[in-house]
Amino acid sequence: MIAMLLSSCVYSLNVFDLIPKEASTTPICNVKRGSSPYKAKASNIHDHGLMAVRPLDGFFDLGGYIGSFDGPDDDDLDGIADYHAIPHFVSFQLNQHLLADGTSKSIKAIKPIRRYEHGGLGFLLNRDTITARGLNDSYIDSNSNIMAGSLILQEHIDRISWESGCNTYFLLNTVPQHKGFNLGVWLASQHLVGAWANRYGKIWVTIGTIVDSDGEYIGGSGEVSVVVPTALFKIVSRFDEFGKIKSMAFLYPQVDASYIGKNGLSKTCNEFMVMDHAQYLTSVSEIELLTGLTFFSDGMNDLLVDGKTTKSGLWHVEESDFAYNCR
Repeated sequence: MIAMLLSSCVYSLNVFDLIPKEASTTPICNVKRGSSPYKAKASNIHDHGLMAVRPLDGFFDLGGYIGSFDGPDDDDLDGIADYHAIPHFVSFQLNQHLLADGTSKSIKAIKPIRRYEHGGLGFLLNRDTITARGLNDSYIDSNSNIMAGSLILQEHIDRISWESGCNTYFLLNTVPQHKGFNLGVWLASQHLVGAWANRYGKIWVTIGTIVDSDGEYIGGSGEVSVVVPTALFKIVSRFDEFGKIKSMAFLYPQVDASYIGKNGLSKTCNEFMVMDHAQYLTSVSEIELLTGLTFFSDGMNDLLVDGKTTKSGLWHVEESDFAYNCR
């Protein structure tokens, strides 16, 4: 059912790179001294940390979302500091954002010419072996099958403001992703998140990384080595009519046999070979085991309808829940 709905949406090829004909009136995500010129502005109608993820190693708050970035900790317990150079997770509240005609009222800015550096990541560069000026260099010189991919979609944070949407291009929200994965099943899963928020009014989403001790890295000589996550997880939650929390947990491997023949953007959603996302459902406890994180802490666990060990089913969604361009 969901595959049929996703396939009915229409969007353009290379949607992130298209410059509208009205370019003079379309905002552009500017770059200032290698970073974002847009201040992180708190919203009085969003509580991005409500579902309480712990621990918060390298915590950051960019207004439109919050998260935790891996620091120089000893992840593999070998007595040597590890630098994965990617976020542990990002979290955000996503509210309904549809007009009566089914279009989104948000404004989408043209993406920046390069991703935003952040002063809090200076520890990655201030090492004797690093000569690169920024973390961006590691992605620019990566192999052709790896790209800089966002954990949170720009269009989702555009629902707060286009300036907040621009801030999804911080490297704090970036991990190396296989191109087929990013433009295939991962993009489709992002469409679903937007539709669920439109249907249920508001949802909370946590997206994060799964890393193997012998994982692949990108980055050349003098550059920061950035680990390529073996999988990404996504936990989507909402309150039901009784004040209880309904939750779904997903685990998406970056490389999987089920993706064969289903990777990459097409000209329309009808030509996009979408997938059955139920096959990627897992339990919250499984994600905790793989990451070392704790979800629904601070008493939120008591409100879970199914508990952490249960693999929930997919929530219902209708074609009308998808905004223009499948967002």
